[in-house]
Amino acid sequence: KGSVTGGEFTGSVAGYNKGTIKNVGSAADVKGFRRAGGLVGVNEGRIENSYSKGSLTATGEYSGGVAGVNSGVIYGTYNFGKVNSSVNYAGGLTGQNQSTGNISYSFNHGEVVTQGQYVGGIAGVNAGTIQIAYNTADVSGNKYAGGLVSTNSGTISNAYHSGQVMAPSNSGGIASANIGTLDRVYYNTSETDRILPDAPYLRITSAVYGMSDSDTVKGLTLDQITGLEAIGPDTMDFDISIWALKEGYDFISYFPELIYFRNHETGTIRDDSLISVTDK
Repeated sequence: KGSVTGGEFTGSVAGYNKGTIKNVGSAADVKGFRRAGGLVGVNEGRIENSYSKGSLTATGEYSGGVAGVNSGVIYGTYNFGKVNSSVNYAGGLTGQNQSTGNISYSFNHGEVVTQGQYVGGIAGVNAGTIQIAYNTADVSGNKYAGGLVSTNSGTISNAYHSGQVMAPSNSGGIASANIGTLDRVYYNTSETDRILPDAPYLRITSAVYGMSDSDTVKGLTLDQITGLEAIGPDTMDFDISIWALKEGYDFISYFPELIYFRNHETGTIRDDSLISVTDK
């Protein structure tokens, strides 16, 4: 497993990536300062068909389970490790997805926690493109928390969040604020509604804090967002050729799973994929 400890630009594979990282898996725990990631500190290149399973502990801004900052491409990649930041801008895959950043066919299943602000299940803040992605872990911070991103000025489409969002103020099932484009994004109200009235967290009432839901940006119950009917005109308007559905049993339910991972040639990755979409 191993571990990596550094300052700024810290990652288990590279501090700064301008090339291509492909078919790489890391279980190393990473401790860094600013711009720290499970795989790389900063990604200006391409990360493909890779994963991180180690924990990330950051004491500076911009931390993510895959990349601290992303201005390149993250494709077919996932994070399973906990992201723990003591300051602002933390995300399950990246702390900041910049305007040229593109994240697709990817997911996060590692809890994201910050003692600061701006925290999201996929990206801390997003100015780029996030599509065909999901977060199935809890997100918590002091302010500006979202199931997928804290603030969005880019484009997010074909994505969902299934866990809790916990912050005292300015939090939403998808984002805390949006001035960009949201299309076909959903969150699990059965999970966000579990916050008790006396808990020190704001109860989530909409996909975007302070804004009303729409037909394609909305919350769905666990029964609606799992099982064989999770994709459809009244639930999630996803492409069935990209997402796979699985019928639940007893007290186990399954969220939509990316076929990219479900049919992956590597058994461990197939197993991780199933674990990430299993609700018990």
